[in-house]
Amino acid sequence: MERDELTGLLIDILIGRSFQDIQLLLLKYREQTYGRSLLADINNGVRNQELRYALSVSLQHSIRDPLVPINQMLIQRDVSDITTLLRSGDATAIFNIFLRRTDSHILAIGMSYGMVNLDRDIDKSNSLSNTAKKVLLHALRTAYNIPYRDAILLNESMGGSSTFRVGNDDKLSIRACRMHWARDTWNCTKLEYANITGKDFARKMGRRSGTFGALMGALASL
Repeated sequence: MERDELTGLLIDILIGRSFQDIQLLLLKYREQTYGRSLLADINNGVRNQELRYALSVSLQHSIRDPLVPINQMLIQRDVSDITTLLRSGDATAIFNIFLRRTDSHILAIGMSYGMVNLDRDIDKSNSLSNTAKKVLLHALRTAYNIPYRDAILLNESMGGSSTFRVGNDDKLSIRACRMHWARDTWNCTKLEYANITGKDFARKMGRRSGTFGALMGALASL
């Protein structure tokens, strides 16, 4: 699989996860690699500096207690900072907002900025790298609506994104396999896919040929 596809899957797996998810991932990784640290392997193995920083922050889960009430003054300051940072392209500084705040705080930022506008401004930024855009959009869409986020990821895997245009069957199959286990969310994801694309995901997958088509058709119909 190409490096860009691996980047996308690392973001899928590690960005926007709960504290409990992160702790379990760290534990299982250590068990299955005979004592290795996932954080150390990320720091040693990921060449892209922006991605390495983003994943490291997520694995350390430097996020405030989700039970702490939302600070409206901090939200307004974050919105102002994001507006400036999107122009400057300072990805690390924006990561420190999106990856160190709770989902409820990020959602409040989006509502104050304008969720559609913030999503668009990140996606269309001329100052941010594609990697930074992927991280930020994943964090934002996780806080906003997970089925919507996942529907866009499926669409991107088939080349339907406004930013990332090349489809990839490996990424599509991995994403569909990961998503289908959460059955209620999976059903909502397929509905969101139809809303976004105007197409039925199961019917589209059913037209694929061969073993891959059989696999995708089965996953899509669950």
